[in-house]
Amino acid sequence: MSRDLPDETWDPLVFLEPDCCQNLLENRKKNLGKNEENTDSSQGIFLKTDCVNEASGSSYIEMGNAKVLCSVYGPREIPRRDDYDFKVANLNCEFRFASFSCFMQRKGTLSQRDQTLDEKNFSSIIEEALKPSILLHKYPKSQIDMYILCIQNDIDSRNIICASVIAASMALANASIELYDLVSSFTYSPINMTVSYMPQLNQVTSIFFSNESNGAFLSTDLFKSHIKESIENCKKVYSFMRHVLLNSNFYENLKNGLDHEMEKTNIS
Repeated sequence: MSRDLPDETWDPLVFLEPDCCQNLLENRKKNLGKNEENTDSSQGIFLKTDCVNEASGSSYIEMGNAKVLCSVYGPREIPRRDDYDFKVANLNCEFRFASFSCFMQRKGTLSQRDQTLDEKNFSSIIEEALKPSILLHKYPKSQIDMYILCIQNDIDSRNIICASVIAASMALANASIELYDLVSSFTYSPINMTVSYMPQLNQVTSIFFSNESNGAFLSTDLFKSHIKESIENCKKVYSFMRHVLLNSNFYENLKNGLDHEMEKTNIS
């Protein structure tokens, strides 16, 4: 017998006194500041693929205080529409916060409520970072859907963007979507900048400045220096992403399947 699920969930902080809640938030910000001293972003990252059985590909990541789950479906055929370019695949990215992930509760289940403005902005930023990495022309008349769910929010929106880009790129690879390269991402704390990067092509796909940016004017040389440092850290994260992907069950099954096909070819 099925049981009725609640229409909405509440964060425990909702029931605290405002002063107590504010103190907890301030302490958490201090802890985030301490964590930013570690510039090697590949440390402290937990990454796993094949998390959702029904999806074509999926991944789960923990980075800082952020926990993100990404599921990819497709490529699948879409009905003919005038607003689509059928020569290439249509990429659809939908980012959502779980109702229990934020300090401010979000009413209704995911299926009952529309995307908030923040969720729409995050969806656009993540899609912009990942689109250059996908061989969309290989999948005409089809659509690739990416659903990203933030299970635990981070006060710092940069970590959410960074974690989502990494998780989505891993999920696309896990779904056997043809890619030019994996997209790595790193947040450079001093100027609140998130850089997404494809190491094999030496191409920056996206640069995002959060609302918390210091607003300081940077010289061209200093900005180039920050970009260069971010790219070096992206390469470290990229190595970790490759390691996780190559040691996943998906890759082992693919490798075993190819070995089996080669054996059949040799026998014949």
